[in-house]
Amino acid sequence: MYFKNLTIVLLAILFTANSSKAYEKTAGNDQKPSYSSSSQILKTSDSLIAKALQDYEYKWAASEVRQISLGNAPAADVDSIGRIDEMQTMRDSIISIAKQKLGAPYHFGSRGPKSFDCSGFASYVYKQAGIKLLRSSREQYKQGEKIEGIENMCAGDLVFFARKGNIYHVGIVVSVDKNNSDFKFIHASYSGIVISDSSEPYYKSHYFAAKRILI
Repeated sequence: MYFKNLTIVLLAILFTANSSKAYEKTAGNDQKPSYSSSSQILKTSDSLIAKALQDYEYKWAASEVRQISLGNAPAADVDSIGRIDEMQTMRDSIISIAKQKLGAPYHFGSRGPKSFDCSGFASYVYKQAGIKLLRSSREQYKQGEKIEGIENMCAGDLVFFARKGNIYHVGIVVSVDKNNSDFKFIHASYSGIVISDSSEPYYKSHYFAAKRILI
């Protein structure tokens, strides 16, 4: 609309100037317009142009121009979005690596790649994803950030089990059911690498805490 208004004014000015020139050609030597008339036309043209440009500048400055952003998020949040995507890729990688070992046998003290104990399995999977975990489940519990509430868990988080407050087992979260406040986790049980459900009576009674290493 602003471009349209500006164009109309400029065309009107151009028409006025051309009309003046045409009059000079047809009026003859005895009817030449006075110098004061030509000067007035030029002054009027300059004034109209200046006013049109000023009006255009004010309207343009006052107009609302939307900022281009990624995923409908504020421009300042682009880095945060990139970080979230990176974290999700890492989680997907951890779960994919872990599932490749389903059915591998349990062996106390083994860290893979053909057999594992619980902490050895967690260490192996995270190592393949480029993250270093300490050796035992008790040491691994000291790493990362504690997660408050099952509803805040994510795939790839570590879950710990204990007897009388003493941590003895660790697994990796595969999925979370927030509606029922339980989760599935992959771990090295005595029967090998399996996926279990936290709602199973044994694991439900021994669940201790969850930690997030991906921070």
